[in-house]
Amino acid sequence: MSEIAVRVRNLSKVYRLYHRPIGRVFAALGLPTGHLVAYRERVALDRVSFEIAKGERVAIVGRNGAGKTTLLKLIAGVSQPSAGTLAVDGNAHVLMDVGTGFHPDFTGRENVRGYMAQMGRTGAAAEKAVEEIIDFAEIGEYIDQPVRTYSAGMAMRLMFAASISIEPNVLLLDEVLAVGDAYFTHKSFDRIRDVCARGATLLLVTHDLYRASALCDRMIWLDRGRIMMDDRSVVVLNAFEASIRDEEEQRLRRRNLALDMGGHVVATPSPDANCWYGELRGRDGHPPQTDVFISHIEFAAEGRTLARLDMRAEVRSEGSCLLLGPGESNWGPVGEKAGRIARAFLPFGSIYHKLPFLLRPANATNALAAGCLEVEAGIWAASAEPLELRLADESGDGQLACTIATVSPGAWCDVRSRLAPASPRLDGTGRFGQRRMEITEVRFLDELRHETFIFETGAGMRVRLRYRINDPGFDQTPTLIVAFQKDGYLRTHRFWTDRIRISAAAGREGELEITAAPLLMAPGTYRVTVSVFEEGYFARGVPREFYTVSDRVCDVHARAYEIVVTAAADQPLCNDVLFQHPSEWRLVVRPDRDEGQPVGDVVRDGQRRR
Repeated sequence: MSEIAVRVRNLSKVYRLYHRPIGRVFAALGLPTGHLVAYRERVALDRVSFEIAKGERVAIVGRNGAGKTTLLKLIAGVSQPSAGTLAVDGNAHVLMDVGTGFHPDFTGRENVRGYMAQMGRTGAAAEKAVEEIIDFAEIGEYIDQPVRTYSAGMAMRLMFAASISIEPNVLLLDEVLAVGDAYFTHKSFDRIRDVCARGATLLLVTHDLYRASALCDRMIWLDRGRIMMDDRSVVVLNAFEASIRDEEEQRLRRRNLALDMGGHVVATPSPDANCWYGELRGRDGHPPQTDVFISHIEFAAEGRTLARLDMRAEVRSEGSCLLLGPGESNWGPVGEKAGRIARAFLPFGSIYHKLPFLLRPANATNALAAGCLEVEAGIWAASAEPLELRLADESGDGQLACTIATVSPGAWCDVRSRLAPASPRLDGTGRFGQRRMEITEVRFLDELRHETFIFETGAGMRVRLRYRINDPGFDQTPTLIVAFQKDGYLRTHRFWTDRIRISAAAGREGELEITAAPLLMAPGTYRVTVSVFEEGYFARGVPREFYTVSDRVCDVHARAYEIVVTAAADQPLCNDVLFQHPSEWRLVVRPDRDEGQPVGDVVRDGQRRR
C-alpha cells in the first residue's frame, strides 16, 4: 500500500471571468453565443506539485487570493483541475463551511441528527454519535431550542462538534479554527490532534499561522497560485513574517516612485519613465557588522556615465537622489571620511536596514535592455563587508542586482560591478528590528554556569544575553523578553523585565544574565525567542501593528534557539500553561574605555532588589 496520502503533480486551475452573466449560463449549457461568452481567464493555481505522506499534518498558508481554498476544493473533489494530476489515497472529508445544512428553525439536536443522516450514519451508532457531539459542544439546555436562538459562539460550537465527528483518512479543514472562546479553541485543537493521532492525514487551510503551527509540522506557502516555500513550519513562519515587512517596504517604494522632485505625489510613472528604485543592503538584509562609508554611487553604460548620486544632497533635486526620510533609511549624516565626502551606513535606523535612492538616469532603459548597465560605488569599510545593490521599477518586476565588496579594508575602494537579473529574495532568518540596541549573543547555562541546551525540571537555568548599543543617544528602560514555545509553537512562559535602565553613556556593550531556579518548565523541546522593545512599547496593551513592521522594535530573534527540558523524578510537572516565570535579571555594563570597573543592576521578578 502506498505511503503517500495526497500526490499533486503540475496542478493548475483556471477560472473564466465572463463579461456578462448570461455568458456563464450559455457556456454552462454548451451553447454557441458569440460575444455573449466573452471572458478573461484568471489563474488560481499554476503548476503546483507536492506530496503528503500518510499521517502527516500540513498547513496551507498564504494571503487572500493565493489559491488555498481552490487547492482544497480540488483535493476534496468539489472542483476539477484545468491541468495536472491529483491522487488521494483513501476517503477525504472536507470541512469548508462549518454547519452547512443546519436549519435555524430546527433544534440543535434535530440538526445534528440530520447531519448524521446526511453523512450516512443511522441507527444506534448515529444516536451514540449525537450524544457525543452534544457533550463536546457544551451548550446545555439550548440543545433542544431552535438554532436561531443561539449566540454565534454557541452555534459555531455545535456545528464544529458535528463536523469533526467524522474521522476520514484525509481530513481537510478550511478556516474552521475560530470556533469560540480560548477554552473551546484549545478543546477543538485537542480533538483534531486525536483524529490525527489515529492515523488521519491533515490538510489545514488558514490565515492564522500561529494556530496552524501548533497543529502542523509542515507548511506550504502559496502566493498567487504558486508555491513560495514548502518546509518545516518554523522555517515558513519566519519567511512569512518577513514577507509582511517586505510588503510594507514595497508600498514605501511605490510611494517614492510616485513623488516628483519637490516631494509631491504625481501619477505613477510608466516603466519607460526612466525612474528606478535602488538600495544598498548588507548580507542577508542585515546591517553591516563593521563601519562602512559610501562616497558615491555612479551608473554607466559602455564607458558613458548615466547618473551619479551625490552624498551631499540633503533634499530632492533634479535627477537621481538619496532617500533620507526618518525611519526610511540607514543613511548617516554627510561628513568627511579619510579625505572624501561620504555618508555612513548606520547600524540602526530603518527596520529594513538599507540605503535607498531613486535613479533617473538618461537612456537607462536601453542600457538595461542591453544588459550593459554597470555601477561603481566608492566604499570604505573597516573589514571586508560585501553589500548588495538592487534596482527595481514601480511594478517590482525584472529586478536587477549585483554584489559590491571592498578589496582593501580600511581604505577607499571604487568597486565596479555589472547589474544582472536578480533572484527572488526570501528572508527566513527570523531577525527583525531597527537595532538601536541589539542582542549579539545568547547563551544557555546550567547552575554551575556550564553552557548546555538540556535542562531538568526543578533545577536551575541561566540565560546570558550580550548586547550592543548602536545609537549613541540610547538611554531608556527597554522591555526585554525571553519567550519559550513548547514543540516550537505552543507558548508556555517567558522571562520579562522592563525595570533595567540601559544607557549608551554608561557603555556601548554589556551583558544581561537571567537566573531561573527552580526551573518550572514541563518536559519537552522548546524554541526560544529573544526580544528587545523600546520603552513604553506595551504601555497601552498589545500594539496593533505587526512587530516585523514596527519602528519601535529594537531587536527580535524569532524562534532562533532550541533547548530540551527533561523530567525529574521528584518534579512531576506536566501541564503546559502560559505564565511569567520567576527570574532574576542582572545587568553588567562594560565601559567603552579600559579604565573603570563594570557597573550593574539587579532586578528580581520585575522589581529591583533592595
